[in-house]
Parts: sequence; structure tokens; C-alpha cells
Amino acid sequence: TLSILREVDLVGRYVVEEIIGLFQLALKDEADAKIILTKIAKKIAELKFTDTDSSIVRMTASIGYVIITPQEAETLLKDHEIIRAHELLERPATMDDIEKAVKIIYEKLSFVKKADNALYSAKTRGRKQVVLSLPDGTTQVIFRLD
Repeated sequence: TLSILREVDLVGRYVVEEIIGLFQLALKDEADAKIILTKIAKKIAELKFTDTDSSIVRMTASIGYVIITPQEAETLLKDHEIIRAHELLERPATMDDIEKAVKIIYEKLSFVKKADNALYSAKTRGRKQVVLSLPDGTTQVIFRLD
């Protein structure tokens, strides 16, 4: 696991090659999100894996995110269907479990669609980026790993 994650942070597989993270931030502005997500992108880029032929393989991350209010988060934390989706993704999940969880997430969590759009924007802009989904539906590059 990444040592920069805290006990209150939730990270799980969203679809086959995507990860979803929910981070509880205490500051009044979005500075925490920028710092945390930039650190995650940098940490992932530092990872090295050995392939079956002993060659070194590196990984990068494209990250899309959105900020919701504490009130929105409190409402979501009490939603039983969302809790069920979390439980499906928390354990080793089958493709059926993932499909069920994704359906619940997309139906209940409109902000996930916005974060997904920001992720797509990061990928189409050249990958290795952290992109914020703004309230007006546009996106903004926050960090680019060169």
C-alpha cells in the first residue's frame, strides 16, 4: 500500500484498470486534494516491477478527481446501497461483483461520473496527469509528471 494513505481513506478497484479513492479532507480549500493526488502520482511513478524476462517495468498514473462538500459526503456515507458497493469492491471481487458495484456507484454517485470524465481528460491530454473536474463541467490540469 502507499504509505501516504490514511485510515480514513478508501481505495479500491473500480473497473479492470481503474482505481477509485475516496479521501476525507479537512481543509477549507482543495489544496489537500492536490497535494495527496500529486504524491500518489509521484509514488506510483517511482515503483519498479520485474517482468518475467527480468526486465524492469515502470508504471504511471492518470488521475481524475472532483471535490464534494462535507454535507454531500455525510449523506453518501449513510446510503446503504453505497455501503454495499464498497463491500463488493473491498474483497477480492468477481467481474459480476465489479459490474454490480459500478452500476450502484454510477446511479448513486454523480460525482464519480465527473471524476471519470476528468480521468478521461487526463488520458487524452497525454496521460501521467492529475486533472480536476470543475463545477461547470470543464477540467483543469493540476499536475503533469514529466
